[in-house]
Amino acid sequence: MSIHHDFFPYPVLSGAHALEMHLDAGPLGPACVNGLAEIVDAPPGARFTWSIQVTIPEQSLRDVLPPSELAGPPIRVMVLVESVTARARSAITLGAGAHPGVFVGEWDQSLDASFGDISLTPVVVRAAAGSDPSFADETGAMILRGMQATVRCDPRARPLGETLDVRFVDFLADPSLSDRSDQLYAIDFVSSPPVILLNSAVNDLKRIMKSEARRGYEARIRTAIYPAIAAQVWTSLAGVALDRFRSQLLEDDEAVDGSLEARLAAFELMDDWEQSVLRYLCPKVYELSADDAVQAVAAALIDGRAADFFSRLADVVQHHVASRSGYDALLILRSGTGI
Repeated sequence: MSIHHDFFPYPVLSGAHALEMHLDAGPLGPACVNGLAEIVDAPPGARFTWSIQVTIPEQSLRDVLPPSELAGPPIRVMVLVESVTARARSAITLGAGAHPGVFVGEWDQSLDASFGDISLTPVVVRAAAGSDPSFADETGAMILRGMQATVRCDPRARPLGETLDVRFVDFLADPSLSDRSDQLYAIDFVSSPPVILLNSAVNDLKRIMKSEARRGYEARIRTAIYPAIAAQVWTSLAGVALDRFRSQLLEDDEAVDGSLEARLAAFELMDDWEQSVLRYLCPKVYELSADDAVQAVAAALIDGRAADFFSRLADVVQHHVASRSGYDALLILRSGTGI
């Protein structure tokens, strides 16, 4: 059904009958059934190439274009790819297929950059300006929007906010935190696993951090704040976990002497959250397999070379929390464009 409202003062068709989209990841990829594809237990670094086919029913174009344009519709067919969890958005432009009204393209998905729910939405926009004011007449105006499909990925290992609890606390009202009332966050290491405490006494911090906005001032401020907090939290968690691991290692002579089995046993004695942090970080810090990375960090701790680990950790954490995105968000706020 065509709809008219304040945001679209021209015919727009939305829903299952507007556009038809088919996704196919091949025989080894996940199947998309009823608009949902679930990726479970895929190995790290796996990639899927999704074939995308969008079909435009003839009636859809009749509803949103003037008769004079139907012979050669001035349109661009796209698929919007969005992930709220990853704070990512992109668009894939499709090309003409083998049959009229059919458009095809590909989406190359890397699981290293994919987690949570990823939505794919087919849309059609005008590719050129029009002259009939009864219809959309500006280049880029959306005139068709199909049903969204979702690709659901295993959440990647992110202790911050997933294996750890995040709570908002008024630091001014809490006697144990009142001396830190000017700080954005604190980490409660007394609890196991630790709890990340965000200071609700800071003006608008709670509203901004809980906002699901994808654009606008709050979205940009949230994007700027998140890497600053997350990087410090990751570094703190790593420091505590490494200290605990070192203590466990030094209590076992075989571990000190280089026994991999003893070092792995010492690792298993740590709390689950400590293991989770190091299992995620160590292979990336040393670019080794999980067991070899544990051996590498154990050797560094025993030999007094923890500084080597932390010098490498900075690059890993910056990449993980997308620290550049925080800087880019500040530049957008300064320029006032693209907010």
